[in-house]
Amino acid sequence: MQDLPETGKKTPNLRMIGIAPPRIGNFRPARGFSRKTNRFGSFAMLTKIATVLMTALMAGGMLACTSNPEGEEGSFERAAQNAGRVADDSVITAKVKSALAADPTTKAHQINVETFQGKVQLSGFVDDDEARRRASQIAQDIEGVREVKNSLQVRDSG
Repeated sequence: MQDLPETGKKTPNLRMIGIAPPRIGNFRPARGFSRKTNRFGSFAMLTKIATVLMTALMAGGMLACTSNPEGEEGSFERAAQNAGRVADDSVITAKVKSALAADPTTKAHQINVETFQGKVQLSGFVDDDEARRRASQIAQDIEGVREVKNSLQVRDSG
C-alpha cells in the first residue's frame, strides 16, 4: 500500500495486485514475456544479463577454438599467411608484367606471367632467343622472385 501525500489515504500498489503500469510509446513485450519478473526486477535487467552471458559464452568459445599448444599453427594463422602470400604473389606478378612491358626487347610480345609462392612462370611466344633470355632475366631481377620457370617458346620465322 502507498500513502497518497495530499489525502493521507492508502492506495494499493498496482504491481502488487498484478496490474501492469501504463505503456510508454508502442513498446510491447514479445508474446510469453512480460515486463514484470520475479527475480531480476525488470525486463531490461533480464535483457542485460542475457546479453552479458551470451557475450561471455561466445568469447569463451572463440578462445577455445583458437587455442593451440605452442609451436602449432591454427587455421586462422594459416589463413592469414595464405592471404599474405597471395597478395605478395599478385604484387610480384604486377611488377614482372610492368618490367616486361617497359623493356624494348620484350614489350611487343604477349608474355603471360603467373606467380605462386615467389616462383614465377613465364609462358607465351617470342620472336627470338634474345627476347626469351631477356624476359627470364627481367623476372629474376624483381624483388621477391625466388625462381623463374621460362616456358616461353620461340616462333618459327617461316
